Amino acid sequence: MSIRKHIKAAIKSLVLRAIDSGDIRAELERLHLLSALVGVSNVASFSRLAAKREATD
Repeated sequence: MSIRKHIKAAIKSLVLRAIDSGDIRAELERLHLLSALVGVSNVASFSRLAAKREATD
C-alpha cells in the first residue's frame, strides 16, 4: 500500500470515529477538516521544534 493510501485510510478512520462519537458532524466541509488537520500537524511540529531548541540552549 502506498503512503498516500495509508494517509487517506488513517484520515478516513479518524473522521468516521469522530462522527460516531459525536465530536464532528457528518456534513462537515472537507476543506474545513483539511484545514484543521494541517493546523494540528503544524502545532505538533512547532512544539517538537521548540522542545529541541530548549534542549540545545
